[in-house]
Amino acid sequence: LNLGNNPRAFPTCVPHVNTPGEIVHYPSNGTSLLVIGWGTLQSGIEDYPRQLQQVEVFAIDNNDSICQNTIDDPDLQFCAGLYQGTKGM
Repeated sequence: LNLGNNPRAFPTCVPHVNTPGEIVHYPSNGTSLLVIGWGTLQSGIEDYPRQLQQVEVFAIDNNDSICQNTIDDPDLQFCAGLYQGTKGM
């Protein structure tokens, strides 16, 4: 990630997770979650916003059929999105 010389943009640290044993529990299925970022605004189109975006998604059980191809490591990841699609997973 190249932040250039922008004094308002800088990386932040996220705590490292060594083992799945450190994770107490994932959000329950249906829990409302907020996602922030500068991801694409439309699937398949590299149109990135100039302003930070926020979207509400919901935790979805990792065993749900819409999550089967999105989780690489179920011990460290959980699925979230909308059943209607259109918002990140």
